[in-house]
Amino acid sequence: MKALTLFIAIFIIACTNGPAPPTDFSYPLNAGNHWEYRRTIQITNIRPDSLKEQFMMADTFYIEVTVGDLVTLKNNLSAVPIIAKTSQRNDSLFSINFYQQDASGLFQVAYLPAHFVPGLPKTNRLQFRFKGRTYASLQNLSDALSGYYPDVLSMRSDSLIFYDPPRPILSYPLFIGKRWDLANDSFRIEKYITDYGPINLPAGDFEAFTIRWLYYFDGKDTPDEDLALFEYISKKGLLKRRIQALNGILTTQTGDELGYFDYYENLELVSYDVAAK
Repeated sequence: MKALTLFIAIFIIACTNGPAPPTDFSYPLNAGNHWEYRRTIQITNIRPDSLKEQFMMADTFYIEVTVGDLVTLKNNLSAVPIIAKTSQRNDSLFSINFYQQDASGLFQVAYLPAHFVPGLPKTNRLQFRFKGRTYASLQNLSDALSGYYPDVLSMRSDSLIFYDPPRPILSYPLFIGKRWDLANDSFRIEKYITDYGPINLPAGDFEAFTIRWLYYFDGKDTPDEDLALFEYISKKGLLKRRIQALNGILTTQTGDELGYFDYYENLELVSYDVAAK
């Protein structure tokens, strides 16, 4: 009877605490691994109401991501390319990011940017100011918030752009409560693992780390409250990412303020083909 009581107690504790995070995590960079995502963006709370006619309020497009074979870049730098194809209706584009991975983490070493991005609202030459910085398009704003294309970059090799030093996308080992700096360019981005647990998506059910991005503007010691980015990472790769940016400012090209907006973006996994380790 005592043994049964002990078993039930252990079972209850296990169910309460949820699944244990993996201690041997590494990102799945096998050549041929493939993911398909659905990305939706939405502009809401536009004020004044007279500005709403200048926006497509929401849009959706699709991204296919594939891991390529190991390549050699400048100075005999070996890296794994991840190729992304973004599609909407009859438009598509390709971009490539290059990564290295070792026992200390996953690092982005370079990228080849795309030059045309479909799917974001038409704005009649409006510009977007957020936290004192002005962006020519919502795509530029999204890229900045997602940590892409920082102000300070190293040399270019043709159109390939290198990070110096490489960016720590993930810092191993992963565990709840861990923090590390992703970037400290025009503003600082810190990553913070807040949870590990189940997540349900169109691609299936997973156990994933929840990683919150904390943004520090203008040298402040506390993260900004208007901006939130969460990503969900599992041994199958990136599962989901969502961004919320509140109280952005719409301006003319000469900088005159016209009004305000809130920006929401959601990326979620639709299907995948990832080789077992």
